[in-house]
Amino acid sequence: MTDPAHTTVCIIPRERFSLAERSLANILERIAPGTPVLYLDGNTPAAIAERLRRRCEAYGARYLRYDRFLAPNEARAIALAEVGTPYLVFIDNDVFVTPGWLRALQDCAEATGAWAVTPLLLEGDALLPLVHMAGGELIEGERDGWRTVRQTHRLMRRLPRMVRRDLHREPCGFFEYHCVLLRRDCFEKDCTLDTELRALHEHIDLAMQIHRAGGSVYFEPGAVVRYDNATRFTDDDRPFFELRWSEGWTHSSIEHFRDKWQLAPDDAGLEALDQWASRHRGLLEQSHASWLRRALPLVLRREGRGLLRRVAGRRNG
Repeated sequence: MTDPAHTTVCIIPRERFSLAERSLANILERIAPGTPVLYLDGNTPAAIAERLRRRCEAYGARYLRYDRFLAPNEARAIALAEVGTPYLVFIDNDVFVTPGWLRALQDCAEATGAWAVTPLLLEGDALLPLVHMAGGELIEGERDGWRTVRQTHRLMRRLPRMVRRDLHREPCGFFEYHCVLLRRDCFEKDCTLDTELRALHEHIDLAMQIHRAGGSVYFEPGAVVRYDNATRFTDDDRPFFELRWSEGWTHSSIEHFRDKWQLAPDDAGLEALDQWASRHRGLLEQSHASWLRRALPLVLRREGRGLLRRVAGRRNG
């Protein structure tokens, strides 16, 4: 049986504040009594911040407030310095968890010896969630004397019910910081949180460090969490969102990662990453459309023929 006091849950600002109260309430409701919680507040609007502070105080969580926006890896580095438990979880302030999520992550780490454990990550709303990632694949290679790094999200944008048979506890290449459990002592074995990576590839950077230090990353399907990219952003979210995904932060992160890991000036993966960041900047406005309207084309593209066969079968039946 896992001990809830062995894992500190560190809640980190990702790109918005408007979901922070609901996310915190959900997380506190679905962890065992006695689980240490550390809340990092990076310039949350005052009214929301006060309610967060009161909720943390009622639970007994530590609440650390900074009156400036924090890049996510900066917030994680601050949290890490405060953690003394054998495990910690970094979880974003727009994530919602399901019962048993934390125990499943810790059980996996104890059973496998993994240094990092990623849950089944969903995205969207509670009524129509899609798989965001069921563990990541990381492929490193070399081209013309430069290192290459390719990444893929397993089962991305699939309907969870359609892929249940494909979900197994297994090693994987990388996690994402929406939610990940880490062994505290991996940071005593040449692994670091690189605060120069303000916007992008912080997770890939740490995963690569873990693999080089002899550790492993595991996917644990018994833990399920959802990143909410469906709910409409508010005006209070705009200043942080626009800084978080600014060209300055994204381009400096890409160039730092390129220099650090010796990738080519024209690396295709980094060019695709830059294009993804450009598209993601549109999420602030795209969120004004309903999730169903945005998700339906993704579902049809990913599920396609299988869904049509099911519909045809029901009609014929």
